[in-house]
Amino acid sequence: MIIHRDGINYPMSVVSFTDDDAFKWVRDRVQIEKLSADNREEAWASVAQSIGVAPGTVENIDRQRRKSLSSLIRDKIHEHKIKCIRAEYLRLSHELAIADRGGSTSAEDDLDQARAALQEAQKILQGARR
Repeated sequence: MIIHRDGINYPMSVVSFTDDDAFKWVRDRVQIEKLSADNREEAWASVAQSIGVAPGTVENIDRQRRKSLSSLIRDKIHEHKIKCIRAEYLRLSHELAIADRGGSTSAEDDLDQARAALQEAQKILQGARR
């Protein structure tokens, strides 16, 4: 089944993405963003902008004030998660291509770990496409 959004066809995902999954993803994103932001408010605003929701929504999720999400917000968070996984997949693919051409000084173990991470990301993406 195909869903239509903004003139682009996306395969509908049959992967279960619950409110708890969305809460965890947002909290993880906030923790990552806090490493580079000056304060929590900037981290919330940055994560909210990347997901496409209000900063207060991200703040409430981070402070565990929300018990549930509307399907619209949950879908936005799910789309953001898939987008981030795809970006990481492309980054790892590019890194491996460079390493395979001999442009890397990484140990063979590092390359094996990168290949394993790439395969894991590919499995996740394939599951999200179904």
